[in-house]
Order: sequence, then C-alpha cells, then structure tokens
Amino acid sequence: MEEFIISQNKIKVRGLAQKLRNPSNAWGQALPLCGMHKARPRRVLQLWCLSLKQACRRLAGMLAITIILFGYAFAQSELLHLKETRLNVAVSGALFSIDAVKNIMEDEIFISPFDSKIPAIGLKLGSNYQIDSKDNIITITNDANEYKIYLDDMRFEVNKEPSTTEIKSMVYKQTRHISFKALFKLLGGQVVYDEKNEKYYCDPMINSVEITRDRERYILKITATGPVNFNYFYLRDPQRYVLDIQNAILVTDKKEIGNDDIGEIKYGQFNSKPNIVRFVIPLDKDIEVQAQPRTFLNQVVFTLTLPKVATSVRNFGKAKIEEISVDQYKDGVLINVKTDVPIQYQWHRLKPPDNRMFLDIPDAALIGPSKVFKVEDNIYIENVKVSQFQQEPKLITRIVLNFKKPAVCNVHSGAPNQLVIETKDKEDNEYTMSYSGSGVTAFPAKGKIICIDPGHGGSDSGAVNKGLGVYEKNLNLDIAKRLSVILMADGWNVIMTREVDEDVAAPNASAVDELGARARVANEMNADIFLSIHCNAMYDSSWNGTSSHWYKKIDYNLALAVQEALAAKIGLKNKGVIRNRFYVLRVTKMPAVLVECAFISNYKESRLLVTEDFRQKIAEGIAEGLRNYIGTGD
Repeated sequence: MEEFIISQNKIKVRGLAQKLRNPSNAWGQALPLCGMHKARPRRVLQLWCLSLKQACRRLAGMLAITIILFGYAFAQSELLHLKETRLNVAVSGALFSIDAVKNIMEDEIFISPFDSKIPAIGLKLGSNYQIDSKDNIITITNDANEYKIYLDDMRFEVNKEPSTTEIKSMVYKQTRHISFKALFKLLGGQVVYDEKNEKYYCDPMINSVEITRDRERYILKITATGPVNFNYFYLRDPQRYVLDIQNAILVTDKKEIGNDDIGEIKYGQFNSKPNIVRFVIPLDKDIEVQAQPRTFLNQVVFTLTLPKVATSVRNFGKAKIEEISVDQYKDGVLINVKTDVPIQYQWHRLKPPDNRMFLDIPDAALIGPSKVFKVEDNIYIENVKVSQFQQEPKLITRIVLNFKKPAVCNVHSGAPNQLVIETKDKEDNEYTMSYSGSGVTAFPAKGKIICIDPGHGGSDSGAVNKGLGVYEKNLNLDIAKRLSVILMADGWNVIMTREVDEDVAAPNASAVDELGARARVANEMNADIFLSIHCNAMYDSSWNGTSSHWYKKIDYNLALAVQEALAAKIGLKNKGVIRNRFYVLRVTKMPAVLVECAFISNYKESRLLVTEDFRQKIAEGIAEGLRNYIGTGD
C-alpha cells in the first residue's frame, strides 16, 4: 500500500515537472538539477516549497513597488489632505457651531455657503446674506456695499462691478465650499483663532476713528463694519475716561487722535479672544465726556465739551481773584473765594461715574499760579483745582472739584465780594440733584434786574427768509444786544441768556431742555423781569404786525406797556397783547413777556428787519415800554 502511494506521487510529480520544465522558468531550471524523476517524495516536496518561496518573494517585491507608486499618486490628490471638522465660532459674542472641511496641507478651512446658520451670522455682523440655490449665486449686502459670488465659475462682483479679488474655494462631495475667513470678511467680520480653547472669534472691524468740531464741542465718532456694543468708566490718577468697544477688532494704523483743546486720545487692541478695543480720553483739559444716543449700531459717538459760561450779566466789570482757601470742618469741606469786586458765576456738575464739578467765573483774573488743594481723609472729595482756564476771548477763572462720589454741594454768596462753595459729607441722589446753576455775589448796579432772552440760537435757527438769507436767531440777538445797551445806560442790571449764536442748554438740546434753561437763568438770578425777543412767521406772507404775549396774571401789565410803546415806535400794525401758554412765560417766577417784533415772512416787514435803523427802533420801543412799566409801580 505504501509503495503504491509513492508510485502515484512520483507519477504526479513527474507530470508537474514536465509541464514546468522550461529553461526560462525557475521551476523548469530547478527540476532537472534535482533529478526529480529519481527523487524521493520528501525531496520533491522540499524542491517544490523552495521554488514557491522564490516566486513569492518576487511577487512581494513587485507588489511593494506597486503600492509605493500608488501611494505616491494618492498622496498628491486632495482627498488625502481634506478633513471634515466642526468649528466653534463666537460671532459678536454669540456662539455658532459650523460644519467645515479643512485642507491640512494648505491650512485653509472651507465651509458650505448653503449652511443655514450663515444668514444669522450675517445679521450679527450687520450684513444681509442670501443664496440662490437654483443659480448658485451668493448676495451679501450691508450699509456700504453689495457683493455677489457666482459659485459655478467663482466670478466676484462688488457693487455690480467685476472684481479681480480671488476668493478661494473647492468642491467637496459635489458641493462648492468657500474659504471660511474670506466669506466672514465679506459679511463684515475678521476671524482670529484661540488655540488654547480651540475656538474662533469673528467680530466687526473698527476701520474709522474721527473727531469733528460742532461749535463749542467736539464729536468723537468711532465706526465699525458691523454692530458693536460698548461701556465706559472713569479712572483716577490720572483722571481719564476709558471707553471699551466690545467684540471688535481694530484695523486702523493710527493709534491716537486729538488736539490742543481736548488733548490726545489713545486707542488700541486692549484684549483679544475675546476682542476689546480700548479708548483712553484724558481729562486734564477739564472736558466733559458724554455718550450720545445710538443712531447707527455700527457707530459709537461721544461728545467732548469744554464747560463754559453760558449766561452773563452784561454790566459786570473785570474782577481779581485775590484769595482762595479750602478747609475741612466736621460736616464737610468749605471753599472760600475772595474777590476785589462782586462777581457772577456758573457751575456745572457731571454725572457719575465722573462726579466732577466745574465753577466758572467770567471776566476774573487769578492772582498767582494755578493751585491744587488736596483734601485728606475725606471719602467724598479728593481735591480742588483752581486755574486761569481761559485768557481769550475773555478771562475765565475755573474751580474744579473732583469728587470721589456725588456729595451734597451748595454754592452761595458769603458777601458782595465773597463766593462760598460748601460740600457736605453726605451722598447726594444723582437722580434728583441739580447739575447746573448760576448766580452773582451781588449786582453791580442798583436798578432793576432784567433777563433778556434772544429767541432761538445755535442749532435752532428759528424762522428763515430764504430770499434774503436772513435767520430769525441772528435778528433776535442783535435786537437784544441793542436793548441791553439802552437799559444799562438807564441803570438796569442786564442778564442775557445768550450773547452769541449758541444753544443755551447744550448743543442740539431738545426744545424742552432749551426753553427750560432760559427760564432757569431768570429764576436763579432772581430777575425782576423776563423778556424774550422773537420775529414772527407764517406760511401766508400777507400776515403782518407786531404783538406781545403773556400768560400769568402778573405778566399782563408788562405785556401791555411794552406792546403800546413798541407799536407806536415802529409804526407797524398793532396786533395787541395775546395770552399764550408759551413755556418761558409759564415757568418763570417773575413778570414775563414774549415780543413778536415783526413778520420775517412778510415782504415789507422782512426788508425792514434787515436794516440796522429798524432794529434800533425796535430796541428803543421795548425800552420805552419797560420804563413806562416801572413808572407805574407794577
């Protein structure tokens, strides 16, 4: 049995050897040498295994080369470089999670423009994002520009004009993807990466910082590419305002702005991830800093104002500040100002967190250098500064009280030549305390006190005659000045609510604030008479004549006396005295009258108003009426 099996094996091996006996074949070369037809079965098996092993080695070598070549080719394809990922992006403070594809070799991230979160991201950055899935067109609009991206051929338009700017893109899984940073920049944001927290921040860019002058104040305007929020606070040593624009990135090269009036404002990228741009406004120029209501969400606007004297008793002469003392007592701090003659003054307090108080004395020269009085161990007031704030166009001595927190404060006359400022060690209520006031230590003349109010002024032009290029506010002021000269010669103490073309309350103040400021001047200065000067106007140019208006019972006789004398002097139609609920008539405590001198809208009367002779006649007529009123004893 065993031999039979062997015999069969030999036959089978011989058949195999015959087939493989080929000089070019490794098997064919090996078999004759082994004498396969005479070999034993074990030897045949060994020979067969050896030949198979050699063949496998050659096959493995060829396979390795094939794999290397294929791997190199595959390595050059984009597929190996791409990696799907998810981005955590804080957009103007709101967190979004976005699917993305990362090109590892180029370190570039692409996102699908069809992602449903992109329109919401656009709104956070101040842009409107729309995509036409049928025509594959992206449209991005904001206040300044319109962008269009044609996804099929990646054409790019800015405001309907072709642009050569290249926007990186790629096709992934049959969908066009756009560069993450490029798309977000078109939406109005700039992207920065926080490696530590593996988070992206995309915020609007601050690309414009400018200061412009608006009469007696400066406007600081900060503009970003999208909506921004801000907060501001007051710091000491040195005194300064700090304004932080939150979730914003500064892209301007300039880092300071200002002038001699307000000083140098410095700004820069204070913090990143999260992004904060900081502005530092120095207060060594004694400016008042106020945030303005938001008109555009991508703008932050502050006014920078040098507080000034807004009211003036015209017959005050020049004064000298001879002595100033600052003393503490058990209930607070007492500031005494001694002068050589009676003085007028105006004070103005700033709201927290600033808490400073300015007190200005016009036409007053400070004897000696500026002074700083430190107040030790007081929780309300830090120091008192006294300086010659202004030389031209008129002298102003300024006293500044730097409060740590709002304290009760009173200003009054100690004597004809003495001003007293008294602060209490008691916190004042910032919502009910007064923020401005004016007064005198004594009036220079012994006659009556009249407050003359030239109607309108500054941002309020009043009626306008476009044909003649005449503004009511200028006519009113000229008549008021002429009247003040006449009355001072008669021995009156004359107060003017304004002496130049300006708002009385503040630039661009509301009508209520403006009228309230005019009435407050008369009330605080304890005027005996209030007189407001205006010119009338109607759409119907045929209206004409002069009139005087009253409201309180104590106003009537004053209005009647002024109206009769004025109408007789200038010879216009006498429209009589008319009762009206004008604000300045209602809230003044003394007899008050509002005079409508003539119609600026009437052809004849407007041509009279532009002449100096006629305006002088108006002033003389009102003065005569005031003399008649005083003579009656009313």
